[in-house]
Amino acid sequence: MNSGDRQMQFEALLTAELYQAAWAYSCRLCANPQSAEDLLQEALIVAFTRFHQLRDRQTFKGWLFSIVRTKYIDQRRRHISRPATLELPVLSATEKRNRDAEVVNSALSQLPENQSELLCLYYYEELSVKEVAIVLGTSENTVKQRLLRARAALRRLLTPMIDATDTSALF
Repeated sequence: MNSGDRQMQFEALLTAELYQAAWAYSCRLCANPQSAEDLLQEALIVAFTRFHQLRDRQTFKGWLFSIVRTKYIDQRRRHISRPATLELPVLSATEKRNRDAEVVNSALSQLPENQSELLCLYYYEELSVKEVAIVLGTSENTVKQRLLRARAALRRLLTPMIDATDTSALF
């Protein structure tokens, strides 16, 4: 495949919707928009240069998110003195949903980073279990098991904060 064909195929897979999802994921990982922009740009460069290594075009989204995650981890290792944060945006514009989103975001920030990241990938980014497995470099069964544990941990944190009837709607 020549360079022009590779570029056309890459651009065809990197839709505006996927770019926005990757941008949102970068923002969740980084403390500020500038860092998220840098992270995403680095990840896109790596994705383009390694595009020939992608075997199944249907896994492009998970593969791209995996690269974003790897670049983020690399950046954290280089800047270990700066604390890592996982910021989550407000879920909606209405007052009730804003309040609920703040409660959920607060609870997510209390979870270990690996559980918080897993829940964000699955629920916020709407990746499938298979895509999450690609991003995290693990098996689908491991993702399913970790999702169960992360949901249970989140539920334990949310139960005192929200009525039990509202908590069931979150899952």
